Amino acid sequence: MKHNVFSNFFLRCFVLIMFFNLIFLNLLSQQVREGRVEIEISSFSDSYYLLPVGQNGLLLFGQANKFERGHIFYEFSMYNTNFQKEWSAEVEVDRSMQYQKHFYDANSEKLFVFMATSKGFLLVNNYTVICVDVKTSEVSKIVGRFDTYVFVKDFLAVNNVVYLGGHYFPARSELFLRQAGTMLGLYIPAIFGSMRFKLNPLLIAVDFNTREQRSLLDKTSGNTKVVSLSVDFSKHILSAFISNKEKKNVARFDVLQYTDNSLTPSSFTIQIGEYDLTSGKALSVNEEEQIVIGTYAMRPKSYKEKSLNHERSLSTVSMGLYYCKIKNGVQEFIKVYPFYTFRNFYNYLNNRARGRIDRRISRAESRDREPGFEYNILVHDLIKKENEYLMIAEAYYPEYEQRCYYQYNPTTGFSDRICYDVFTGYRFTHAILASFDTNGNVIWDNSFEISEVLTYNLKPQVRYIVEGDEILLLYAYGDEIKSQLITGSEVIEGKSSLKIPAARPEDRVRETLAVGIEHWYDNVFVAYGYQRIRSESSEGRNRRRVFYFNKIEYR
Repeated sequence: MKHNVFSNFFLRCFVLIMFFNLIFLNLLSQQVREGRVEIEISSFSDSYYLLPVGQNGLLLFGQANKFERGHIFYEFSMYNTNFQKEWSAEVEVDRSMQYQKHFYDANSEKLFVFMATSKGFLLVNNYTVICVDVKTSEVSKIVGRFDTYVFVKDFLAVNNVVYLGGHYFPARSELFLRQAGTMLGLYIPAIFGSMRFKLNPLLIAVDFNTREQRSLLDKTSGNTKVVSLSVDFSKHILSAFISNKEKKNVARFDVLQYTDNSLTPSSFTIQIGEYDLTSGKALSVNEEEQIVIGTYAMRPKSYKEKSLNHERSLSTVSMGLYYCKIKNGVQEFIKVYPFYTFRNFYNYLNNRARGRIDRRISRAESRDREPGFEYNILVHDLIKKENEYLMIAEAYYPEYEQRCYYQYNPTTGFSDRICYDVFTGYRFTHAILASFDTNGNVIWDNSFEISEVLTYNLKPQVRYIVEGDEILLLYAYGDEIKSQLITGSEVIEGKSSLKIPAARPEDRVRETLAVGIEHWYDNVFVAYGYQRIRSESSEGRNRRRVFYFNKIEYR
C-alpha cells in the first residue's frame, strides 16, 4: 500500500515536472521566433543597414566608431537565425565616401555596397564598391572614379560583376565655356545650337573576378540615359534599358543584355509608339522568348535638358504599365495599360476623391483624349506563377512643407512674412498588383493602401509572400506591421496591424523612426528601425536610443 502511495506521488511529481518543462520550452521557442536585438546608438543620425540572407542569417552593416586620418571604417556583422553574432569584419574607406546603395546576389551569396562622393543628388570624383562574402566573411573593395557629375539610377550584380546604370551630366567647365562664349558673342545659340545640354549614358561594369572596371557605353549624339537595370537570375542575364532621344519627337529604346561576363551584349529594340519607356523588368520564358513589363510615360514635346534644372532628367513619372513579348530578339507585340484602366487602382482614395477621378476620366473619354494621370512608380522584380506574371509596384510623390518666418523691413517699418518650402520626404500612397497571362492580357488587379509611409529613403516599402493563389502584403509603420491578405482581385483579410514587441515588459517606446521590414526566409520577416525607449523598474528609470531588429513570423 505504501509502495503504491509513493509510486503515485513520484508519478505526479514527474508529470508536473514534464508539464512545466513543456511550458518553458514553449515559451523559449516563442522567444526565439519573436527574438529581438538592440544596439545602443549615440543619436538617430547613426546609420545601420540590415540585410536578410535566408537561412544564413542577417547581415548588419554601418559606419563603425573608428576613425583614422582621412579614413573611416565600415563594419559588417553576421547574426544567425537565433540572433547570435557569428562573425564581424570591417573595411577602410576614404572619409569622403557616403553610402549610396547595396545589392545582395543570392546565387553567389555576396553583398555588394556602393559608396561615392556626393554633391546633392549627383555623384562626382571617387567611388568605392565593397564585396562581402556571406559564407567566408571575406571583404574586398574596388575603387574607381567618375569623369564628371553622374546620376546612378540602378546598382545590381550578377556573376560577381557589379553594374552601375544611369547617366552623365556635362562637366561644369563645359557649361561655363558655353555660357562665357555666349556672353562674349563667340557662341550664338541660333547658329551653334541651344545652350541646353544633352545627357550621356552611364553603364559601368566592376568585375570582382578580374578586378577590372570598364565602361560599356560610349557617348552618343542623342540625349541618352540608362533608365533601368534588371537581373534575370534564372538565366544570369543583366538587362540595361537605354533611352536614346536623337531628335525632337524621335526616341529609340534599346535593351542590352549581358550574359556570362561577356563584353559583347545581345540586344533588342522596344517600339512603344508615342510613349516613353520609364522602367523595365525582363524575364526569360524559354530559350527563345522573353517578356518585358514596366512603366511608360507620355512623350514630351522636347527632350533637351535645362542646364540648371535636373529634375526632368531624374523624373520617374509614369502613366501606365506595358507588357512586351520578345521572340528571337524581335518584338512580337506590346500592350499598354493606363493606370486608370485598372479596376482597383484608385481604391486607396475616399469616395469624394474617387468621384472626381471618375468625372475627369469620363470627360477625357468623351473628347477621345487620354486623362493623363501620372504617378511616380517603383517597380518590384517580376514574379512568375505557372502561366501568369505578377507585377508589384508602389506609387509615391515628394512631399513639401511650407515654413515661414518674419523679417523686419526698414523701408516700411513693418515685418515681412517670408515663406519657403522644405522637402519632408517621399509620401507613398499605395501598392498596385497586376497579373498578366502569356498573351499580355490583364487577368486581375488589386491594390494595397500604404499612405501612412513618409520616408527620406526612396526604396520599395511593401514586402510579400506568395503561397498558391494567396498573397500576403506587409509594410512597417511606426512600431506596427500593417498587413493584408488577397487572392486575385479579392481581399480575403482586410488591413490589420501587429504591434512589434519591445525587449522587456517595462519598456515604453517614445519615438520610432526609419522603420522597415524585409522578408527573411519561409514565412519569417525581420522588422527594424530606430527607437527612443524609456524603462521604469525597481532599479530605477532608464532612457536609451537603439537600433533594433525583431523576428516576426506569420502562420
